[in-house]
Amino acid sequence: MHDRSGDAGFGQAGPRSIAATDQAPADKGRQALADYARTPFTVTPLRSEPLLRLLICDLVDEEVTRESLGTLRDDIADLRRRLDDSEHSAADLPHREKYLVLVIDFLRGLLDLHEQLVERVEREWTAAR
Repeated sequence: MHDRSGDAGFGQAGPRSIAATDQAPADKGRQALADYARTPFTVTPLRSEPLLRLLICDLVDEEVTRESLGTLRDDIADLRRRLDDSEHSAADLPHREKYLVLVIDFLRGLLDLHEQLVERVEREWTAAR
């Protein structure tokens, strides 16, 4: 038979109180986050559709690749608007705002890299025609 001595089920208080039951997972979760926060950083492997397309460009048509890469502009513009919205929302969370703004600025930098790539491909591949 199942031992329910530590279970406060069926409306009966067992050795573990409800407060202890509710608090324990939160404490364990915070400890797990603290442990994770202490681990060393590594650069996350990058998966990039634009880079993949450039790497196969010699096997397909360069013009097609250039044109399809240009379609990133709309996506980048949409993501910039979303980041602007996120930055405005961050002000509503003063205890997290500085962290959110750091992340948003980092993501803006990634968008800048994508935009620079599109511009370079358009500039260099258009001039080479």
